[in-house]
Amino acid sequence: MPRYLHRFSLLAVLLLTFLAGGVKAQSPVVHAVLLYSPSCGHCHKVMEEVLPPLRERYGAQLEILEVNVQEPEGSAVYQATLEKYKPAVRGVPMLVIGEEVLVGSVQIPERLPELIEYYLQQDGIPWPSLPKLPGVPESALPPTPTPVPASDAIVHLLYFQSASCSGCRQFENEVLTQLRSTYADRLQVTTINTTDPAGRRLYEAVVTRYKPALEGVPAVVIGETMLVGNRDVPEKLPALIETATASGGVLLPELPELEEYFTVTPTPSPTGAATQPEATPAGTPWAMLGIAALALAAIALVGFRMRR
Repeated sequence: MPRYLHRFSLLAVLLLTFLAGGVKAQSPVVHAVLLYSPSCGHCHKVMEEVLPPLRERYGAQLEILEVNVQEPEGSAVYQATLEKYKPAVRGVPMLVIGEEVLVGSVQIPERLPELIEYYLQQDGIPWPSLPKLPGVPESALPPTPTPVPASDAIVHLLYFQSASCSGCRQFENEVLTQLRSTYADRLQVTTINTTDPAGRRLYEAVVTRYKPALEGVPAVVIGETMLVGNRDVPEKLPALIETATASGGVLLPELPELEEYFTVTPTPSPTGAATQPEATPAGTPWAMLGIAALALAAIALVGFRMRR
């Protein structure tokens, strides 16, 4: 083989190896599970209006597995989700992403985009630790953690925030993250964005009931107490959670506006078997392949000139 062809072959192999490694290294993937029912109108709204633009935007970096709760396997996943995460509200559509559970056609479109961005910045997130996800091999699931004895006391919080609130981000990063680590699934946080019309209505209803001295965000409702502001929320919340845990837990407040916010459909009983949903197929990195083709053409041109 002529020397220039040998050099060209080596360069081509090295280039393709480098580009293939680059595609894998720079492509974190966010995995999520959507539990739905075919008879649920809110589920269809999420699946037909909310998810397609997100899938188009993120391509292979977003995989959302749609699980039909009317199928036996889907019903098992739904029950496992309730047992593991103990969401404050039950029903479908229910979306699990990381350690977050989003419920309803209001909360899912409100919170899902920011969670996708967050987990992409964290190098992606694997499938939730749920048993036998239809269409997902066991090898792709994270290992099941060793069960740790925990109290049955569950503390539910309403947390009001907005995207433009720097105090909210500081509270989340410095206090809320630590609280979630300490209490794990014994602390369930329902996050409400006050810039969303439905979230704003709920916030106003809470203010009317609790009549806090201050109004604004961050704001937290725990039992019969409402904390507002950058000082009271981080300073007083940990002690209130500890007290509530020792007292057997606390539920979300009973407000008609809260029920309205979580507009969900009760989960129907499982019926006969149906076709299992498939995970979103991964896309092909066409841009990287195009670059590789141009680079190979340039190398070929150099080899041709060397031959002459």
